[in-house]
This record gives sequence, structure tokens and C-alpha cells, in this order.
Amino acid sequence: MVLIGSFVVLLVIGEGVNVGISLLVERFSEAASLTVFFALLIVVIIAAWQIAVRCTDPRRLQARRR
Repeated sequence: MVLIGSFVVLLVIGEGVNVGISLLVERFSEAASLTVFFALLIVVIIAAWQIAVRCTDPRRLQARRR
């Protein structure tokens, strides 16, 4: 449950940054902003999952406690 919670928190933060970047790009080109948004969406999903797994890995947590 901690893994999913961590993933959701990281995803929300990443998507907030994603929307901000897409809004900046939209000032120059509306079509480009949509492409940037979808590209960053994939990046954020993958990165959030990787970070959440690393942060909640039981083996790493046990090694830190030692």
C-alpha cells in the first residue's frame, strides 16, 4: 500500500510540473504543447514508478536499519 501511495504522490507532483511546462510551451505553439504534454506524461509515469519502487524496497529499508 505504501508503494502505491508513494507512486500517486510522485505522480501528482510530476504532473503538476508537466502541466506548467506544457503551459509555457503553449505560448509558442498549441500543437507542440500537446506533444510535450504526452511525452512528459510517459516520462513522469515511468520515473514516478521507478522512484517509488526504490524508496519502498524492503531490502533497502532493512539495509538502512543495520
